[in-house]
Amino acid sequence: GLRLQQPGEFKILKHVCQQPTKREKRDALEAAFTPGVNYEDGDTEYLSTTPQRLLQLIESLLSKYELARLKYGPLKARGAELTGSEVFTGMMREAAALPGEGLDGTNQSVYLDLIDIKNLIDSEFAGQ
Repeated sequence: GLRLQQPGEFKILKHVCQQPTKREKRDALEAAFTPGVNYEDGDTEYLSTTPQRLLQLIESLLSKYELARLKYGPLKARGAELTGSEVFTGMMREAAALPGEGLDGTNQSVYLDLIDIKNLIDSEFAGQ
């Protein structure tokens, strides 16, 4: 279903964000940037991409986050529903699937993870 519809770069980014240490994030990026055939074997997907394509995705997500933050201010939860546009709400629901403490506006761990990953790609994989 939805899993098959997500672009490979998004799946790779989610996997990298789930790594607990900077070293493990770097290793996951290195594996993702190793050229290969993308295929699925049971419950495991083998995906590869380029640093440029992953950077484009990260920059797009950061831009959308910033625009939504400027337009709506801090995200506030109302029961089970979130305020904000459908795009931003959907993005935050996806972000909730990644490591982090919540959507109360005080934790920006996913946002900060994206910035850290962007900086890691820029410093370690810029010439690939």
